[in-house]
This record gives sequence, structure tokens and C-alpha cells, in this order.
Amino acid sequence: MQEELSSVSPYPYEIEDVTKKYLFETDLGRVFSAFFIEASNYFPDHPEFYGHVKMCAFENDLMKKPDRKQVTKEDGEAKWDIIGDPRVSVTLQKIIKDYLEERPYVCVVFVCSQENKMERLRQRLFRMWFNWAQSKPNLQTSMEITWHERSILIDKKDEKPSYTTLLALHSCPHKNDIEQAYFSYEDSLREKGY
Repeated sequence: MQEELSSVSPYPYEIEDVTKKYLFETDLGRVFSAFFIEASNYFPDHPEFYGHVKMCAFENDLMKKPDRKQVTKEDGEAKWDIIGDPRVSVTLQKIIKDYLEERPYVCVVFVCSQENKMERLRQRLFRMWFNWAQSKPNLQTSMEITWHERSILIDKKDEKPSYTTLLALHSCPHKNDIEQAYFSYEDSLREKGY
């Protein structure tokens, strides 16, 4: 997979005027969006975080109905394989890079979707993409980033933890406080009776 990624370029993307979503379309006609929303509300004890903590999310319809192709196995049996598109991961990494470079004062929390019970796999995939992108001059950020992963209960209604990743930019003025709040998030919920 690493060889595949190194030979591809990102899809062009545009930023929607109203929603500020980053949109791109794949060669197969799938439309992806990435967006960053205010996430300081997860840390109500820290109003100073407002504007400095963003949550990153991706949307597409592949989670519900992936592109598939029919292939024949060695024993002659036909089966359906999911079609992977390495340009998608490269494009998402480029969007994150561009977003962070335009806003060196933020930390970004990526919360993995629990769709299809694949959240842990999504976290590992995101880590792999990010680590790979940091080795590519056209995708790596020019700023130093600290990477943290946790599985946490985000809300009292959650039955199971969400897999999250915090990208903490060293240029963010509240980096150390945000990291500390991120690591003590569940304790903070328990203290409030959640």
C-alpha cells in the first residue's frame, strides 16, 4: 500500500462557501467531504480553548455502500472485493496539512466513526496515513505535531468508548493545557456525574 500511495497525487478539492466543508470527487464519482468544527465545548471548564480545539471529521457514502468489483479467486469462485482508492487518503492528508498550516494556533481532535463497528481500524488507518504523509514533502506539515491516541467515552449516553486522536501543534498557545484536558477527559465527566 505504501508504494501505491507514493505514486499518487491528491484529488483537487474546494472549500464550500457556506459550510466550509472541504469537498472532492473521486475518479469513481464518490463525493467526500472533510470538515473542522469547534470542539472546545468538550472542555467546558476551559473557555480559553475556544477557537483552539477543532474536531475533524470525514463524510462519504462509502461507509454504507463501498465500491466493489467482482474478482475470481484461485479456486475459480467469484467474490466481491472492495475497490480501494489510494488518492482518497492522500487527499485527506493534504486537507489536514493545509488546514493546520493556515491555523497554527489550533489542536485537532479526530474522532473515528463507529459506523460498521470499524472505529479501531479507522484509528489505525488514520495513524498509518498520517505517519506516511509526514515523510512526504508535499504532505508533511511545516510545524511540529505531537500525536496522542485514546479511547474515551465522549458522552454519558455512549455505550462504548470512541477512538480519538489529538494532533497537538506546538505553536498552539494552549497546547499543554489541551493535552492535559484530553487525558483527563473521562475523569472530568465522572466528577460531573456523567
